[in-house]
Amino acid sequence: MRTLIVAAAAVLLAMPAIADHHDSHQGHIGTAAVAHHHGHQGHIATSAVAEHHGDHGGHLAHLEHLIARQSAHDVATTLDRLAAALTDAGITVFARIDHAAGAAGVGEALAPTELLIFGNPRLGTPLMQSEPAIGLDLPLKALAWENADGQVWLAYTDPSALAARYGIADRAEVFERMAGALARLTSAATGE
Repeated sequence: MRTLIVAAAAVLLAMPAIADHHDSHQGHIGTAAVAHHHGHQGHIATSAVAEHHGDHGGHLAHLEHLIARQSAHDVATTLDRLAAALTDAGITVFARIDHAAGAAGVGEALAPTELLIFGNPRLGTPLMQSEPAIGLDLPLKALAWENADGQVWLAYTDPSALAARYGIADRAEVFERMAGALARLTSAATGE
């Protein structure tokens, strides 16, 4: 469990700054561009380098292939809505981790930030049959956090990035189904 929390925290440390910088956008934090698109809705591509002009200054770590959506709800409500949508779709919710509560437990402050871990063996099993190492990224995870401006974001790893990361070329249909389901369910959760 400690390893899972550390891995999620690493993603968390990089993501709020981009979300802070793009709090009027929603979309895709993904491949090969600089995140500097003001006035656009849709995709925000950033994995090369995202410049942030906030308290931290400088450049942020790479954010490879994450899809992020702004939420019309607070963090807890966003994940409540996602958990309900997942359950209604027959997808198992395995765990929910409150990173802010964990931080408070060690005397640190952290904006509302929660992780949901979920999956469906009907989709995950064929992927693991092709490449067992994908089990490092399964079950899937979605992270909701509130940035410094009070905007809530919900993010998850783009399934096509998982296919590429693990070299799984024989399960395109599974990854497409996964991507479609994630898009629908996170859209329902964020109120879009």
